[in-house]
Amino acid sequence: MILSLLEKNVNPRNVFYISCDQVPVLSYKHLMHIIRNYLETYGGDLNYIFIDEITRVKRWSYGLKGLYDSGLLDNCIVVVTGSLPIRLGREVELMPGRGVEENIYMLKPVGFREYVYALLKFSNIIDIENRDNFLRKMDSLKVCLENELSSILNAFKDILPLYPILQKIFNIYLKTGGLPEIVNDLEKYNKIRMATVESIFNLILNDIAKMDRNPDVAKMILDQICIKYASPISMYSIASELDLNPHTVKDYLEIFEKSHIINIHYQIDVRRNSVNFKKNKKIYFTDPFFYYVVKSIVSGMDINEVLIEYSSSEFLPKIVEGIVIEHLRRTKEKPIVREYTTYLYYYMDGRGEVDALYRREDKHYIGVEVKYRRNPSKRFLKTPRTAIRMML
Repeated sequence: MILSLLEKNVNPRNVFYISCDQVPVLSYKHLMHIIRNYLETYGGDLNYIFIDEITRVKRWSYGLKGLYDSGLLDNCIVVVTGSLPIRLGREVELMPGRGVEENIYMLKPVGFREYVYALLKFSNIIDIENRDNFLRKMDSLKVCLENELSSILNAFKDILPLYPILQKIFNIYLKTGGLPEIVNDLEKYNKIRMATVESIFNLILNDIAKMDRNPDVAKMILDQICIKYASPISMYSIASELDLNPHTVKDYLEIFEKSHIINIHYQIDVRRNSVNFKKNKKIYFTDPFFYYVVKSIVSGMDINEVLIEYSSSEFLPKIVEGIVIEHLRRTKEKPIVREYTTYLYYYMDGRGEVDALYRREDKHYIGVEVKYRRNPSKRFLKTPRTAIRMML
């Protein structure tokens, strides 16, 4: 972002950057003092202020709120980043009405569409002819679940000519997920290094350590998520399996979810037409590679052995289900403004299950059932239709 501003000939004096893990910012008052001094010296018609790793400063929102309310930030665009989403989110909630709303962005592993673009533009892992032409066709193909069902089906027909190449790329995505460092490993070493795996696992446990929780307990809970992957599960069953208090399990799962490591997929209450937080949940990782990382670390297997075992097993459809649920969640999620629990659920009754019910803007639902196999038979496509009709 800073480079982009400089390329647009923004005066370098009007761009201020500070990293709170490189410069010792002692308190929010100290942060206010630093920014105030900068603006008094270099303040212009428009200043850009970038504050990295702001979550290292306790109660940083007090500082920015004080500067904003005093008018010092009237001619400023302030961008703050932090690697601890939980604390970042808590502080943001303390700044209502100060330009924060709808300006919060969470950096997550890339989804499949972005992955296709990145792989074809910046990588040589896959070799195809006429890359630019393929990408232009991709640009014109977008399926919106808010549209009529007929237009959605027509979009699928348009995608079919691109299917062979998309399938090749998807097979790679199933192994690497949306993590750039994994693709880099494959490109450089033709394999994924355990050093990279350990680095990613440490990132997964990063918030746990910063929140003064036990990494060993976290590892056990992550292992249970893998064992029960994509299956309805309760906090109590995990707690019972690990001899833990259910509140402890809930606490760790909330940290993982707010750190964007997992998705907790809730069941819908048909009678109330809303989410049921008490029923069993389905838990997915936000990126397929997180699953492989946990399996590798917990089992002691080399990551490449884990990939061979799971990419050719009957477990693969569950990995794909997690990818689809994450994609649906991202379609219209906006931090604080619109949580995914307002539009995405799963359905289950005594006759069957629907992997995802997507609530459209017109309050109607579209059911999404994920089947990843060559020839799915009709018995795999049975759904509890009566209950769904009740909601429609």
